[in-house]
Amino acid sequence: MERIDHWVNKKWKEGGNVHMPLMDKLRFLYEHGKAEQVGAYFRNQNLQDDNFGESYKERSECERINDYIKDTVKFNVKGIPNDSKKLYNKLSFVAYQMMILNNIQNGIEPVNSFARYF
Repeated sequence: MERIDHWVNKKWKEGGNVHMPLMDKLRFLYEHGKAEQVGAYFRNQNLQDDNFGESYKERSECERINDYIKDTVKFNVKGIPNDSKKLYNKLSFVAYQMMILNNIQNGIEPVNSFARYF
């Protein structure tokens, strides 16, 4: 908290006031180019949470799945005309979801195994 006050105090000429509520201080710093300090504050708050390890584990699992989807669906739009890129991405993702649904309906494990389609 004292580091947030320090950075707000350094910006007093731009309207910073250490007596503002915390969320106003954080918003002020973010709007005045101190996004890194605001991010560090929130990171440190998360690290103090007793359940942070469990929620971080869930987040890393989610990121792993997202990376797998990106690699599988191939959202690469190089060489596709600009007006078609959005449609291409949507159709690719819908096709991915349809393949997953087909695997679920047919009891195929793992559901994200698409070797038989290619």
